[in-house]
Amino acid sequence: MTSSHRVTGNGARAGQPREFFRPPAATIVGFSPSSAPSRTLLANLRREECRFAGPVHLVNPARAASGEVGYVASVRDIRGPLGFVYIMLTGEKAVAAVRELPGDITTVAVYGGGFGDIGRDDLEQELARWSADNPSGRRIPVLGPQSMGIYRLGRDSRFCGITGPAPAPARPGSVAFVSQSGALVGAFLRAAWCKGLGVGCAVSIGNGRGFSFADAAAAALAEDEITTVCIYVEGIARLTDLAAVGRDAARRGKVVLLAVGGESSGGRSLARSHTGTLATESELVRGVARQYGIVQVANVEELLWGAEAIDRAGPCILDRGRAHGVALFGLTGGGVILLADALERRGVDLPPPSPGGARAITRVAGVGRILNPLDGGAAALAQGANLTALTSAYADDPRYRVVACVAGMGLPPPTPNHVHLYSALAAATARSGKAGVLVSPLPDSTSGAWDMDGLVVARGIEEGAVKIGVLREVARLGAAVGRRTRSASRDAA
Repeated sequence: MTSSHRVTGNGARAGQPREFFRPPAATIVGFSPSSAPSRTLLANLRREECRFAGPVHLVNPARAASGEVGYVASVRDIRGPLGFVYIMLTGEKAVAAVRELPGDITTVAVYGGGFGDIGRDDLEQELARWSADNPSGRRIPVLGPQSMGIYRLGRDSRFCGITGPAPAPARPGSVAFVSQSGALVGAFLRAAWCKGLGVGCAVSIGNGRGFSFADAAAAALAEDEITTVCIYVEGIARLTDLAAVGRDAARRGKVVLLAVGGESSGGRSLARSHTGTLATESELVRGVARQYGIVQVANVEELLWGAEAIDRAGPCILDRGRAHGVALFGLTGGGVILLADALERRGVDLPPPSPGGARAITRVAGVGRILNPLDGGAAALAQGANLTALTSAYADDPRYRVVACVAGMGLPPPTPNHVHLYSALAAATARSGKAGVLVSPLPDSTSGAWDMDGLVVARGIEEGAVKIGVLREVARLGAAVGRRTRSASRDAA
């Protein structure tokens, strides 16, 4: 393991206060109506979907001096708590503004640059020191520099405090997104809402000097509604932070998906100039992630696909101590072959059915066939009753946790026989408590209008492979946790 040269937070070990996502007020230092980020931040705080109930203070000395209503010259002029403080200044001015903050605040987000991006690492160190040693006498999270802030929409909290667009309609949900890149926060929210996926919270850590990805993950995991935390970082400096996140998620029975940027030479160079990250070797990161139950994917798109798959699969995929095998069949041989190839590239095997499952499948498909994966497009399978029997045989096999079917001609289904097959898959997997995945061979512009209730839907082979792989890995980790728990119980007895 490597260690970082930086002063960073340790919230993954110490835990985060509940007020992180529920500040009593919001204060924008350096607010200017001529600044697009300032205007967007204020609009987000006031938007209908997640209207912030607390006071919003605008700090601008020049406008306060001219007598404009709604402005104060200094944070010292604000009565009551400052709550979540946004610093809309850069470099030395931002650090000076942070130094002036009194103790009655919950979190600070530094929006601007002028720090490590221009070689001023000393200013970032100053922010980290203030986070640990400030007038409040306690550690105060400092997001940034280059942080877009946070977003929270849940049962008892509304705070859309990000400086980038948060397009309507916002939807609450069980997914959290933690990102080192600020712009990706708005992009992730937009894409998730377009897919109908609810996001309960998002945290833009920026350079992460006073509040790391592990701190943000700990805060998200502590939220009751959150079951899946998606993390994007541009390198991991301390493997102990990653391990702490994995232990916390396992203890709470939740899932962490991780994407690490900067693995190419060009990406590493840009990440170093962007945030100053000194990254651990990628192989070590992968090893620690796997050891501590964190599911690593390739990019932010796969984070979104994985979160969507877990959300659609529901509690069955999080159930501990069951099998985690994948079954694959369909009415298109070419589609099944392509998906099997894509799964193998991702290290997802397709185990043969159990003896009982093999007998049930053979009664429908006939002998002399490979039973997993299976090309079910033969004439013998063209009748509805056979399709029902086939899907039930896979879903009832205790060896399988994920049952995937390749949609014969895309989505929505063009023939009654396809409708029957997909309906049978949904019914069989729901009855058996398995995750059913329906994969279209190619992305289809009309597929968004058709959504088979109860199934994970993937639009294209690669999206299907990612979703199946994530579900298999989550089920595998759950099974491993269950085995360790049972073993510990036997040892205790």
